[in-house]
Amino acid sequence: MTTVEGASGLCLVFCNSIASVRRVGSTLQALGLDVRVLHAQMQQRTRFKAVELLTESKRRTEVVATDVAARGLDIPYVASVVHYDTSRTVDAFIHRSGRTARSVGDKALGFYI
Repeated sequence: MTTVEGASGLCLVFCNSIASVRRVGSTLQALGLDVRVLHAQMQQRTRFKAVELLTESKRRTEVVATDVAARGLDIPYVASVVHYDTSRTVDAFIHRSGRTARSVGDKALGFYI
């Protein structure tokens, strides 16, 4: 996924449950996309390693995550945020959406499905 202006970066897809993360992640992988998943059942060390690998990736990567990725992790180069599931709270929505503003500013895109 690239922005209208052509800027590329990570696409962060937020889901409300770990089951949704796994389902959406598997679907995107079946479509041939480079996908990483992040959720609370992963050990913190594993989550940090996954984020570290994102900074080294040369390919466009889709990150499918629960709200564990909405705050506390430094996920660089987020060009777009997809809200696969509507966030449960306004606070969670703000933190999810803020991921793009910190990375690419006014060229960022956000989507609700």
